[in-house]
Amino acid sequence: MIKYIILIILFMPIVLGDCTKDNFNKDPTTWGNGKCTSNKNCSYPNGECKSFKCECDNKFGKPNCSYVRRLSVTGCALNVALPFAGLAGVGNLYIGRINQGIVQLVLALTSVILGIICCCILYDKVKNECMTIEQCFPCVENHKILLNVLLGILIILIVLMYLGASAWSVVDGTAILLCEFTDNNGYGLGF
Repeated sequence: MIKYIILIILFMPIVLGDCTKDNFNKDPTTWGNGKCTSNKNCSYPNGECKSFKCECDNKFGKPNCSYVRRLSVTGCALNVALPFAGLAGVGNLYIGRINQGIVQLVLALTSVILGIICCCILYDKVKNECMTIEQCFPCVENHKILLNVLLGILIILIVLMYLGASAWSVVDGTAILLCEFTDNNGYGLGF
């Protein structure tokens, strides 16, 4: 299942388009074209001096090619693969979209931690041979329906929180792969 999701995301650019040098038009400074007399002026090997102007590789920015761009493929891979380990939003953190990355990460980690706590409580009940809710929680004899409803709601919220954070992370990962976002300094993503 996971390999099919990854294949779909990797073939998305073929269908929807992908990163091109046009994405660098949004950069806060020009991409290359800095004055130069040698490759050293263009931060070689990041760029080369041709006709007294720097020509930057796709992975570098600024007029003298000194700015290292964040790679769209790396950001996508982090955002798509890591939610399966409970770490949604890491690709957003990588490209500098800190607020979105932190929210996704907190949602995913909170749901994983709450899920682990619920599993430990349920395991402890079984281990201690609690056959009824009254044996495990003697103070709630008269409220067992309410407790079951609250436990069911908590489990549903945990699952929805995890799925929401993961889906959001995968959608953002696809947008990162398609260079829809810039990094935290306003530069287009490298490819």
